[in-house]
Amino acid sequence: MSGRLKVPQPAMVVALVALFVSIGGVGYAASKIDTDDIKNGAVTKEKIGKSAVTTGKIQRQAVKTEKLDFQSVTEDNLGSNSVTTGKLADQGVTNGKLAAGAVRSAQLGPTETVETRTTIPANSNGNLSAICPPGTTIITGTGRAASFGVHNVGELVLAQDNAWSAAFVNTTNAEQPVVVQVVCLSS
Repeated sequence: MSGRLKVPQPAMVVALVALFVSIGGVGYAASKIDTDDIKNGAVTKEKIGKSAVTTGKIQRQAVKTEKLDFQSVTEDNLGSNSVTTGKLADQGVTNGKLAAGAVRSAQLGPTETVETRTTIPANSNGNLSAICPPGTTIITGTGRAASFGVHNVGELVLAQDNAWSAAFVNTTNAEQPVVVQVVCLSS
């Protein structure tokens, strides 16, 4: 072996320079590209790998209501227990947002029926009310008589009294029993 130093060929020098520039250039470009450098619509669903965008990679509050298409988030897209009462805004669920039949009496909570009875004298008129207890709200009510000669001529909710009231006319020659019932929902 001789002690002569071998000089690299020009083609090898060009190849090494190109290699180092390309390696450094990719790292430089990746560190300098941000969202302002990407055209709107350039990154499409087809260009994103499966499971590439996960919950942990999305900035907090990056996806807002106004950025979602109508009905784009369905029940199938939500994780189990992902929407809880604490995450709903006050008045966030209104009548217009409930599907028909979505809320039935079983979902409302416990109810209580209050009944009031009295008699209406012969050939007379009379009123009777049933009152829901404090801490409850009227759902419905009814007034009825045991005799065909007694007519229920009107019913109404007395909201300020939390009561259901009915008016009767007794057209018989005898005193007749009547009853008013109100169904109350616990608050």
